[in-house]
Amino acid sequence: MKTVDNQQIKERIRELLRQHGDSVNSLSKELRVSQKTLNNQINGTCALSLDTIVNIATHYRTSADRLLALWADPVQEITHPDVINLPTPDTPSKKEEGAIPLFRMRPGLSLRSFLNNKEPYAVDSIKIPRSPKCDGALYVINDSMYPLIKPGDIVAFSEIKDLSYIISGEIYLVGVNMGGEFYTLCKYVKTIPGEPDKVTLLNFAEGGDSLIIDKSCIEAIAIVKASINFRGIG
Repeated sequence: MKTVDNQQIKERIRELLRQHGDSVNSLSKELRVSQKTLNNQINGTCALSLDTIVNIATHYRTSADRLLALWADPVQEITHPDVINLPTPDTPSKKEEGAIPLFRMRPGLSLRSFLNNKEPYAVDSIKIPRSPKCDGALYVINDSMYPLIKPGDIVAFSEIKDLSYIISGEIYLVGVNMGGEFYTLCKYVKTIPGEPDKVTLLNFAEGGDSLIIDKSCIEAIAIVKASINFRGIG
């Protein structure tokens, strides 16, 4: 049985804060808890409460198992819901008021070029209840993660500027340069133990087709924070 280390959980939370550009102060405001109490739990000697762990996992659209570092066990498969983490009636959020810009990339455009200048590709805006902080939402234009995410589905994303902050097992938009040809793929990304310069791209959290690439081929990457899947009728 995998044991849970309190310091490991705290480091996992600090990693999420760094990746999302958040501070303990800003997180405490989002969770509506005391900044002092949260800081003592994350950076101090106080133990993390179960409520804090669950609330942080909910805020960052991950599972408590992943936050507890149980996700590294291959039997802990995480499924990808159609719409991630709808709010409960008793937890209103100011973020519900904000609209997320919706973009549509043209085929052949590199992800890096798009992220550097998104405005020309804006087509609309959307609202996702209790939406996490993100850079925008994008129509999926290929079937690189079919059937979980299909062409025409929408993913909300945030750019990751440092590949060392990749969280193994999460879904990403991956901009790949293959000999001068640029592809934007939506994939689960997993790090490879003992091979820090490579990652594995997968359609599913466990099993299925996979592709191992050098990190040097990744010209841009953005974490997927939510997805909206459209189902055909008839």
